[in-house]
Amino acid sequence: METLCLSKGPLCYPSRFSNNLSRPPQPEKPSDDQWTFDENKRFENALTELNLDAPYLFQKLSTRVPGKTVAQVKKHFEALFEDILMIESGRIAVPDYNKISIESKVTTKPFRRKRTPWTKHEHK
Repeated sequence: METLCLSKGPLCYPSRFSNNLSRPPQPEKPSDDQWTFDENKRFENALTELNLDAPYLFQKLSTRVPGKTVAQVKKHFEALFEDILMIESGRIAVPDYNKISIESKVTTKPFRRKRTPWTKHEHK
């Protein structure tokens, strides 16, 4: 099977996933198949554990993400693959994380205890 390798990294995917990547991106339709953080992590972990050339890949992935159909898993995989291609091809700029971390630092005042009034005995 022919593979598609990304230019700036070791990522290679079977060519069967790249058949629709040359067309311009279509506007996204609102969908009811939103992915939670937990579902996305399960999906990503399953991708690292499974062989991408494995038969019935999407069926195997869908068993790892409860509540998601094979079609939803395939759509999510293709979207992820397209995002990776866009990043690796330079069409999406990678943020300068050093600049962001410097700008996001907030100066905070040192911690001060809340004042409590003295007792009469302490005053004397």
